[in-house]
This record gives sequence, structure tokens and C-alpha cells, in this order.
Amino acid sequence: MKVFSAAKDIMVSSGNIFQWKGDYPSRDVVQADVERNGSFVVEEKGRIVAYFAFLQSPDPTYGKIYDGCWIDDKRLYHVVHRIASYPGVHGIFKCIMDFCLARECNIRIDTHRDNHIMRHNIGKHGFHYCGIIHLASGDERLAYQKIQEYTLERFSTDIDADSYIENFRRADYFIEFCKQCGNYGRRYGCPPFDDDPLTLIENYDRVRVLGVKITPVDKSLPLEAANDLMKPVTMELNEELLEMEKTLGGYSFGFVGTCPYCEGAACARVIGEPCRHPDKVRPSLEAIGFDMGKTAKELLGLDIKWSRGELIPEYLTLVCGLFYGTKEKPLCSRA
Repeated sequence: MKVFSAAKDIMVSSGNIFQWKGDYPSRDVVQADVERNGSFVVEEKGRIVAYFAFLQSPDPTYGKIYDGCWIDDKRLYHVVHRIASYPGVHGIFKCIMDFCLARECNIRIDTHRDNHIMRHNIGKHGFHYCGIIHLASGDERLAYQKIQEYTLERFSTDIDADSYIENFRRADYFIEFCKQCGNYGRRYGCPPFDDDPLTLIENYDRVRVLGVKITPVDKSLPLEAANDLMKPVTMELNEELLEMEKTLGGYSFGFVGTCPYCEGAACARVIGEPCRHPDKVRPSLEAIGFDMGKTAKELLGLDIKWSRGELIPEYLTLVCGLFYGTKEKPLCSRA
């Protein structure tokens, strides 16, 4: 229950003094979450840093909504309640949403009007404001819903950089496939490159490989819908990779395909001009010769699925990575 006390202190210090009154959330409330198989915690280095409830519909307080309406009031949904964390712990809301959206594509959440921290996080993560609901006590809450047409599951692993280069890179083999693509030599994220790609990565000690499994809710989508499903995910992952570059001091590798930063315009490489977004555009791992099928299967436990005809495959797979950690240079000394 300490995490709830810490969360209340954060609420009060930010001007939200009315949301959690008295002993709420009480032990009985948490026990009810447990009995509904909806009680979860977030751990960091073996320490509990946050709590949240993730409960299947129906939620009685969502039976009526005022001054608005739900995006969809027919489908089953899950609701997220009682998010609480300790101060100084970052990324909790995102961590919780990643967990929930890997299991449910239709999520509802509510919060107090004065909870500006939560309202910011809810909006930042793509929830739509729907209207006002009332608790059993009569107190009002701002209600939100997010419907995602797919579920996401994330994977990651770290591996020695030299081992990854030696066992997963087949540059001469994969460059032949790149040459058959219309983007070859026409995008700054694609080969051929001015310098040997190994110069970008040979001085790093580790590789963090990240994967995302995107499973569409609608199994009858045409193959052309794949790009629409992947675009928001690739944009989010690209931003995460660039942030990881700053924090870990490495170099990231994103995704093949259309540049997400030029908004459909032809790449400046076509007309011989410098890249418009050199601070953001990165090549993909496959662009410098890494085997994505082997990487996904052996390092992340993911089989890449391919379309059999005109329909989208069972799921889509994205794999990216970050080389980081400078190698220690050998030192010479007198014998």
C-alpha cells in the first residue's frame, strides 16, 4: 500500500487534492482487483515501483456517459484503473499501456479533472476524450477510450556486437536483394552507402535488438493495409531509438520503406541534395547486411510471417536495433 501513499503525495503536490479521498484505494479495493485477475505491479530491478488494475468489461461506472459518447459502445473492452507509482520513476504509463495493448485493443480509462499529469499521459498515448462519467459516490470523472486495430507485443535482447556481426551479417548476399528494390540508391537510408557500414558499428561493444509483433484484429484485411498498420508503430519506435542513442551513446538502425519524415516527398538523394533530416534518418539493419529472419527467430523467438495471396499475414514483424557501448582500446605499456 506504500505505492498508493506515494501516488497521493504526487497528486497533492500537483494540485490534485480531491481524487483519492480517505483510505482509497483500500486493501478491499485491491483485493477485489485480485479476485477479478486484474491486479498488476510494475517492477524495476526486483522492486515494485507501480501498481495498476486492468479489468475486463463491463465497468458499471461506464454504463452512462454525459456530454459525449464512447467511440464504440458495442464491443467488449478492458479498463485501466488505479495507476500509482513512486516519484522519480519514469516511463510507467507507457510501460503499462504497452502491457495492456498487447492484450486488448479496446481500452477505456478515466481520471479526475485536476489530475493534469494523468490527463497529459492519456492524451499523449492516443486516447480520445469521450465525455463525463460518474462514480458510485457521484463524483465526476473525465472518460477516455482508445481503440487500436491491432495488438502489440514487444521483444528485446542484448548481444555482444562482434558476435552479432559475425553470426548474423551476410552483406554480400543481402545486397543483391537490395539492388532489386526501387529504393536502391534513391533513399539515404538505403545502400549503396558512401562509407563501409562497418565503420558505423565496429567500435561498439553491444547490440540491443528490438522487435514488435503487430497482430491485426481484422484477419480479412488486404495486404495493402500493412503499411497503415505499421506506420504509427515505426514512428514511435524511431523516436524511441533516437532517444536511446542519446541515453546510451550509440547508433540506431530503423526500418526499410518510405521515409517517415519527408511526408511523402521524394528523398533529397534523388536530386543530389543532402538529407533533409540527417538527425533522424537511419538505415535499417537489413540495409547493412543483417539477416532479419535469423535475427527475429534466434534472438527474439519470432517467426516472420509472409502473406499468402492478397490478405495480410497473421501478424507483422518489425525488427530494429541499437549498437552501443564503446569498446575498450588495448593499451601499450613497457614490459
